[in-house]
Amino acid sequence: MVKSQAAAIEFGRRYRDRISGFEGTCTGKSSFISGCDQVLLTPSVDEKGAHREGHWYDDERLIDIEMEKPVERTSRKGGPEFSPPSRS
Repeated sequence: MVKSQAAAIEFGRRYRDRISGFEGTCTGKSSFISGCDQVLLTPSVDEKGAHREGHWYDDERLIDIEMEKPVERTSRKGGPEFSPPSRS
């Protein structure tokens, strides 16, 4: 079992995806068995007050908006860490 370290990402804090520029508040966190941690960023409502859809991003792509610092990767590298034994 992989122990998630996603606690470095805080619920309610605002982050920006460094690739797309998408900004939002952390409203969800997910850890996968492959070792990847992802964060759900939910944007503010638009000018008309309509809700906009959130998106999931790998933790390593995020920048803490308040501190203007990249988020330190909390997950392991994705995929298996070792090759499975040969079946021959």
